[in-house]
Amino acid sequence: MSYSVLQLRRIRFRRCCRGDQASFDVHFLSTAVPAYARKSAHIYPNPVNHELHLSLEDVQRVEIYDQLGKMILSETNPHSTISVSSLPQGIYIVKISTENECYTEKFIKQ
Repeated sequence: MSYSVLQLRRIRFRRCCRGDQASFDVHFLSTAVPAYARKSAHIYPNPVNHELHLSLEDVQRVEIYDQLGKMILSETNPHSTISVSSLPQGIYIVKISTENECYTEKFIKQ
């Protein structure tokens, strides 16, 4: 669940010397997700040696990127476990896609 909040504020500036006034409207648009509504994808263990486990159901795609943003691994309709034993040691980003949402998490390969 997310929601958007539109805030409208009027700001007035006055010229001190002549008493002229100029006014304009400033519109602030912010979107926020309440902390209790944020879902996250839990991956474990982190750091990982051989297999990375996913806590989400209905995962449609998993992509793993290195620190330069190069896609290293991609799996469609994966199980809850991804083998990362072939990856060299380093820090990676896993992108987990479901039908409606996309999550990114960092993990360390030892």
